[in-house]
Amino acid sequence: MASTVVFDLGGVVLNWQPAELLLANLPDRLSSIGQARELAADFFESFRPGGAWAEFDRGVLSIDEVAAHIALRTSLPLDAVAAVMHGIPAHLQLRTDTACLLLELKAAGHRLVFLSNMPAPYIAHVQTQLDALAVFERGIYSSDIRLIKPEDEIFAFALREFGCRAEDCFFLDDNAANVAAATRSGWHALQFLDAWQARRELLAQGLLAD
Repeated sequence: MASTVVFDLGGVVLNWQPAELLLANLPDRLSSIGQARELAADFFESFRPGGAWAEFDRGVLSIDEVAAHIALRTSLPLDAVAAVMHGIPAHLQLRTDTACLLLELKAAGHRLVFLSNMPAPYIAHVQTQLDALAVFERGIYSSDIRLIKPEDEIFAFALREFGCRAEDCFFLDDNAANVAAATRSGWHALQFLDAWQARRELLAQGLLAD
C-alpha cells in the first residue's frame, strides 16, 4: 500500500556535516576534526529549541542577527562566523545515496514530501537542489511557518498541509529528538544514519521490496 514518506533535508537528502563545514571554512582556526566537532556543538547550539540557530530556523532571527549571537557566544570574529554562514549553500549538496533511495520509493508508488528546519536565506539554493531531483510532491520549510522540529505543533501542521493521517506517514530524520517527537505524534519514524540503513528499515516496514 502506498504511504506518505516524509523526509528531513539537511543530513538526509542534502549533505550536512557541521564539523566538516567549519573545518573547510575556518582552516586557520581549526586543525582537526575533533576541534571542529567541539566548536560545532557551540556554534549551532546542538540545534536545541530556544537557541539562536533554532530561532534562525524558525525565521525570527536574520542572518546578521544570528551571526552576532554566535560571535558573542563563541568569541569568534564576526567575519569568521560570516564565512561559515555564507559557506553553507555550497555545503548543502544532494546526497547521491539518498537520491537513489528517493527514486526507488517513488517508483514503488509512494508519495514523497519533506519537512525541514531551514533558515530563509538558504531556501532558494536548497530548492534548486530539490528541483533537480524532482521527486517531492510538496514540502514545508520551518522558516516559512514559524514552527520548528521537534515542536509537536509542526507535526500537526504537516498532517494538515500534506492531507494525510499520522498512521500513514513514515518520517526519516537524522536528529533523534525530531524522530522521538514524530513518534509521540503518532507517526512511524526512524532515525536516518545513511541511505543503506534506511532502506533496510523501509524493507522491514514493507515500503520496499527486494
